[in-house]
Amino acid sequence: MRYETFNPHKHDIVKVAKLVYDVDYRTFDMLFKSSDKAIERISKSLMDEDMETFTVLLDDDENIIGLLIYYIDKFPKHFYLKSLRLLIVDILDYFVLCDVGPGDLYIAEIAIDDSLRGQGL
Repeated sequence: MRYETFNPHKHDIVKVAKLVYDVDYRTFDMLFKSSDKAIERISKSLMDEDMETFTVLLDDDENIIGLLIYYIDKFPKHFYLKSLRLLIVDILDYFVLCDVGPGDLYIAEIAIDDSLRGQGL
């Protein structure tokens, strides 16, 4: 296994979108009313995001098996022009979840493929 910065031109965007959805499915279901619609919107937004803080966990065959999203020193204050519902998620994250200060590392999301959970990854 190894970690790699997510690249939307190299990695499976839908797989990463499903992992993002899994972490906060209750919020996405409330806003989008279906997992398919939420995953579709998340997938589209991943093409425009700054991927510096998105890290994927790959197995030996280069399949994405997990996701880590983190911030160092500051929580991002930029919002991308995207779906209004995804903008709401960003705003909630910014104002509700965390105040990241100098020298801080904030782990925003950790996800493991549901078929691999409980295996010590």
